[in-house]
Amino acid sequence: MNYIKQLQADKAEALDSARSVEAAINHLISYLSCPKFHVDTRVQVGDLLRDLLPIRNDVTHMATILSNGGTNDKNI
Repeated sequence: MNYIKQLQADKAEALDSARSVEAAINHLISYLSCPKFHVDTRVQVGDLLRDLLPIRNDVTHMATILSNGGTNDKNI
């Protein structure tokens, strides 16, 4: 794969990760905005971690893609 095609693939992968992060954050906001928290504002740590850990993983993956240039194979 040539360098430009690799950059395009890396960009597409980073955009997919960004969309995944956005969707996960929107889900977390919806969860925290649901009526059950209007009276009792306490949330379970496990519930938050279940939503936050995939976000962290996606952000880490996206950072790897952007910082390393993905699977830069221009020297192959």
